[in-house]
Amino acid sequence: MLKPGNINIFGGAGSAISFNDGGEDSLALPKTYITAVDNLTATGINFSGLQVSDLVCVEAENGDVIENELTLGWNLDYSGAFTATQYLYYQREGEGIWVTFGEIPVAGPVTGLAQTRQLYVADFPPGEYKLRVRAMAEDAPDSVIETPYAIVIGQGGQNFIRLE
Repeated sequence: MLKPGNINIFGGAGSAISFNDGGEDSLALPKTYITAVDNLTATGINFSGLQVSDLVCVEAENGDVIENELTLGWNLDYSGAFTATQYLYYQREGEGIWVTFGEIPVAGPVTGLAQTRQLYVADFPPGEYKLRVRAMAEDAPDSVIETPYAIVIGQGGQNFIRLE
């Protein structure tokens, strides 16, 4: 750029696209300008990263029967300058509805931030459940992770009658 101003990139009247198909068809081009600004500082698009990883249910990893509380653990990486909000969900297998049970805001940036939360499950119907963490921030795409396995709460829904 030699000086600031507007540049007409098609040169004005008579600018056209001609086709090499043997015909005499052409398409007139409209006036199209590019504006050049001296000492412009680029602003706007920032590409911040947001990643939730390593989601586990501690008790399920240990092979424990979960009857009262379960503990979730995961890591958060966020390179942006805003607040990343993490939403915690559970879903009973076969029901198809994700239920929100927590919301955790974290000011960015953070790297490898270990997160844990407990969920009281003593009043849950016995069965298999999945867990999910979704992180959202203004300057980064959402990140979602789910447990790759079903978590058994109670006795897995098996009912029995005890005879003595």
